[in-house]
Amino acid sequence: MTNIQFNQSAVDAGACISAAWELIKRNYGMYLGISLIALILAGCLPCVSLFLVGPVLGGIYYVVLRDMRGEPVEFDRYFQCLTTH
Repeated sequence: MTNIQFNQSAVDAGACISAAWELIKRNYGMYLGISLIALILAGCLPCVSLFLVGPVLGGIYYVVLRDMRGEPVEFDRYFQCLTTH
């Protein structure tokens, strides 16, 4: 078996959280709105939420990844992802 060495400084958790907060801060209202819509969609009916959680989270990830790449992001982009994919 291979002995894997632990590298304590491989991931800087503080830098990751700081970068995430800077990303969210720029469009805080949009992210808050998307999160509230996702909460409502995924939590409306317990049985239906099993089928909605995947697309709802996928929409959130889609918007965040577009924002991380520097591509234009609007609130309606979340719903475009849910309907086209």
